[in-house]
Formats: sequence, structure tokens, C-alpha cells
Amino acid sequence: MNGVENTIVGYCGGKQSNPTYRQIKDYTESIRIEYDPNVVTYNELVYYWSKLHSPTRKWFSKQYRSAIFYGNENEKDICLGIIKSIEESEDVKIHSDIEPLSETEFYRAEEYHQHYLSK
Repeated sequence: MNGVENTIVGYCGGKQSNPTYRQIKDYTESIRIEYDPNVVTYNELVYYWSKLHSPTRKWFSKQYRSAIFYGNENEKDICLGIIKSIEESEDVKIHSDIEPLSETEFYRAEEYHQHYLSK
């Protein structure tokens, strides 16, 4: 996607320190997206995210749930607005958690997880 400069696979949303894939516990597999806001907006990224997976499916574990970890209130409002718009226009229920990044840490996943498809 134009404007996306880098992605990092990792774990977010848990309480213990230093999770690993084999010891993920209460974390969610996540992707940190580094982007140029002059090329692509946060709004566009969230909308694109909504089309890449199945946010209408109820998730069976915290590890594989649908979630967005926002950095500020504006990002939270964008997420909630897009979710509401999708629910109303498509008559579906979105099962995605929207949580502040400030209440959790992002841990980089093991190297073999980075750019997995291209490897």
C-alpha cells in the first residue's frame, strides 16, 4: 500500500513481559504499521484493515482476536466511526476490540515471523 513504510509483527494487549510465540499467554498477534501520513491517512489504513480480514467473525482466543490498538483519542474516534459505518451499511456486527496502545506494550515477534509470506 502506498505510504506504508514498514510493518513489524509482534504481540500486543497482554500483561506479562516479553511474550514469545510459544508463550504468548494473554497477548494478541499484532502488526505495527509505520506509515507516511502525507501519503496515506490513518482513516485509510483502518478502512483497508477492515477489508483484509473477517472482523464480523467472533474470535475464539485472545491470540487471534481482531483488535486495533490506537495511539490517541482521534485514532480511537476514527476506528469507532469506521466500525459503526460498516455495521450500519452492511448490516453486520463487527467483533473487534479497540484498545489504547498506552495501556499495553508492543513486543516484536521472533525474526522468523517477520515478512513471513515473502520468506
